Amino acid sequence: MSNTLLVSSTGHTATLGSLATVTTEPGQIEVRRENLQRLVTVTARLEGAGLGSGMAAVQKAVKYLHLPTSVRVEYGGQYQEQQKSFHDLLIVLLLALLLLFAVLLFEFRTFSAPAAILASALLSCLAVF
Repeated sequence: MSNTLLVSSTGHTATLGSLATVTTEPGQIEVRRENLQRLVTVTARLEGAGLGSGMAAVQKAVKYLHLPTSVRVEYGGQYQEQQKSFHDLLIVLLLALLLLFAVLLFEFRTFSAPAAILASALLSCLAVF
């Protein structure tokens, strides 16, 4: 397996053993299941690539595998934690805007002034970016 010849898109050749560490492990003794479905865990350690670019490459490779509909792919680990953190951050941002609007509404006792203040603040932030 480690002597398998690989050809890159630029025409360079290399063996699989020179690009990766190939180890032989005994066959699977038990079948892992989650929710009564077979579970196979694939792990990787990306060196010299960021999480975003690494996951983009993995998702692109999985997309071109043309897996049957019975196979479900889930991405976990740091990627899953990052996605959860971004989702939580978005919720916190929306709640902060809502609470700020409520405070401004109580302060000005009218709907138009808080709406104008928040709209101008959001539009100015977008203009800065």
